[in-house]
Amino acid sequence: MENTKELIQLLKNKMPERGEENMHKFMFYASIVAKKSGLGAEKACEIMIDKIPKSKNESESEKAREIKNVVVYIYDKDIQDIDEKSYSEEETFSKKEYKEIFQNRVNLVNHIPDDMELVEKLMSVSDVKIIKEDYIMQAKLFLSTLFDDDDYIYYDELRAFNILQKKDVVKQIEKDGEIVHPFTIVNSFNKEGAWQQSKNRISYTIDKNVMLPIRYIIFEIDKLEIPIGQQLRYYIGLNADGAKVRTLTFSGKKSIHAILDISEKNINSLIAYEEFVLTFKRHLRGMGFDTTTLNTNRKTRIPGHNRLLSNGESSHQALLYASKDNAPILDKIKEIKI
Repeated sequence: MENTKELIQLLKNKMPERGEENMHKFMFYASIVAKKSGLGAEKACEIMIDKIPKSKNESESEKAREIKNVVVYIYDKDIQDIDEKSYSEEETFSKKEYKEIFQNRVNLVNHIPDDMELVEKLMSVSDVKIIKEDYIMQAKLFLSTLFDDDDYIYYDELRAFNILQKKDVVKQIEKDGEIVHPFTIVNSFNKEGAWQQSKNRISYTIDKNVMLPIRYIIFEIDKLEIPIGQQLRYYIGLNADGAKVRTLTFSGKKSIHAILDISEKNINSLIAYEEFVLTFKRHLRGMGFDTTTLNTNRKTRIPGHNRLLSNGESSHQALLYASKDNAPILDKIKEIKI
């Protein structure tokens, strides 16, 4: 019989209100308490999912995913302790401050139109010329913008775990003449892999095997009623000092996905990454962003892949913008002529 008493008492007596900024840190603390008491990862997840309520703008599945990610992370790491103070301290960069900075940036680009004409206009200001119908070129450009030739990256079907050097992925795409495997992951990996305790095996694409410092974060908007122009204004709002938009990809439906380079922030641990994400996560969820994409090992479709849509039709993922320099995308957008 597993010892559940200590975790249940902690959740009953010391859990902050759902929606408070320190809830995510409390999940880390609760996971460590469960691990130290000898509780299995599955049972810890089950209890925490049952006892921790969801926040206002969160689904039950999103809550469960967040808890599972934290529990698996703690059980797979050699983290033995975290004091109570560390999860109850105030964030140094508050939600209010972030919201004001975000909105100020959005207001600078109110001239951006909300129609689909913007999709092609974006291609005109990309650092590297993008040819609309050349999907092999788009895939290669996307990968070359994000990764160096020797980086180990994911290139496989949704449920497989294959990593190759980026130069070999490009060769495979050229050989195939199409994007056979539609998915990659936004960060590169250690070629040796890492031990995944919860699965009792070596794994290559888990978050603890991501190369440090963490380089990229992906943003997607899942409310398709938000116009394309408004989505782009949001991404410009995210393009802060030390975080640069590297690629923008059209999903093939009505949304744009953005990958931001955060390497200047020198994030050297997954806990530091989680705290970084926490500064804006809840604010973005209320605006229509899919906040489940913010994990370091998030899969994303490669531009050029011909995606089958829910209505039975197909549409290519299209690369709209790619940049390796440090010029803010705001400067590029000002060049767009409508």
